[in-house]
Amino acid sequence: MELEFHQLDRRYEDLRLRRPERESRLLASVAKHGQQDPIVVVKEEDSYVVIDGFKRLRCLELLGSDTVRATLLDLDQSDALLLDRSQRSSEGLSQLEQGWLLAALRSQGLSQKELALRVDKSVSWVSRRWPWSVSFPRRSRIMCAAAPSPPMRRCATWCRSPAATVRTACGWPRRLPWPS
Repeated sequence: MELEFHQLDRRYEDLRLRRPERESRLLASVAKHGQQDPIVVVKEEDSYVVIDGFKRLRCLELLGSDTVRATLLDLDQSDALLLDRSQRSSEGLSQLEQGWLLAALRSQGLSQKELALRVDKSVSWVSRRWPWSVSFPRRSRIMCAAAPSPPMRRCATWCRSPAATVRTACGWPRRLPWPS
């Protein structure tokens, strides 16, 4: 299906860290070959909630496109987010991204035990990732994505590394220069 940008709801865009090097490569590819893969959406009343394809959307916007090819899933948002997560097993999500996903699912009314069952992990696994959504709230997702200052760039690089754990994350938000 073909959708116009104004029809899209991007509420889950900040569940993934931005990786500028990947976006640059994708931008060059989309400029040369056009959109190869559709984005993934679910229907919600008057709009379509984007589940996957945020980099493609940003690239298409930069290139001046008015529309995007999309695949519509006949699932509710939480099931679609979980399906998207399961398909990322080869690429994997960082612990930070896992925490943000759990927070988004929790906001849809799922308990910690239900989350553990839905992601096929233990309650302990869920509880170890939950502090990520508290330690790095929405503002830090946006700031780490843009990384305007050297400390922020270090934070964004560190968040994507295997060394990024909840224990080592505890001091980051207090040390970073948040905008008011």
